[in-house]
Amino acid sequence: MTLSLERRQHPRFQINNRTAIMFGQGRIRDIYHGDTSNLSLGGASILCNLKLREAMEEVVIFLFAPTPQIQHIKTRARVLHASSFADSTSRLRVAFTEFCGDGIARLTTLLEANPHLILTDIVTTERSPSKSDDE
Repeated sequence: MTLSLERRQHPRFQINNRTAIMFGQGRIRDIYHGDTSNLSLGGASILCNLKLREAMEEVVIFLFAPTPQIQHIKTRARVLHASSFADSTSRLRVAFTEFCGDGIARLTTLLEANPHLILTDIVTTERSPSKSDDE
């Protein structure tokens, strides 16, 4: 495990919810599913069922809110960092670049309604990629 000290523009929230990630350009896109482990107005950390070797192009993300009162939130994002693991999953760190419709307002409402989920500890724990993934 690796410990890292981070500074962020927005507070992070410990929200675990299903997420769909679309890669590719044009009408045909590859869709993968994952779980958001933490979320802010600026980005997210997502564990997904795709083995990536490096950061990829812009992606489209559907954040599925953990409450039935809020519909999914669609956003475009840049993959800042991708770590692949031996079990063919990847941890993606993404920065949101554009929200569709009123997505930013709905995400703000969701996060403001859950202040008890704010991660107050700045130190995060990340799983280290296995050696076989680097080969």
